[in-house]
Amino acid sequence: MRSSDGWNYKKHSEWFFENVLQKASHLDKLFELKIGKQELIQCFEDLSTGKVNPIKVLVEY
Repeated sequence: MRSSDGWNYKKHSEWFFENVLQKASHLDKLFELKIGKQELIQCFEDLSTGKVNPIKVLVEY
C-alpha cells in the first residue's frame, strides 16, 4: 500500500521500529500512550471525553 505522496508508510514504520527505535530506545519515550489497533475506538472515546490527553499515541499493528 502506498500513500498519495509516494511513501509506503507501512514499510517505513517497519524499518523505523526495527532499525532506529531498537538502537535509540530513548525515542520510545516520545509516545505518551501506546495502544494496540483493537484499542483505537476506545482511545478516541477516551480522548473525546478527556479521560486521556496524550500528545502522541503509538498504535501497534
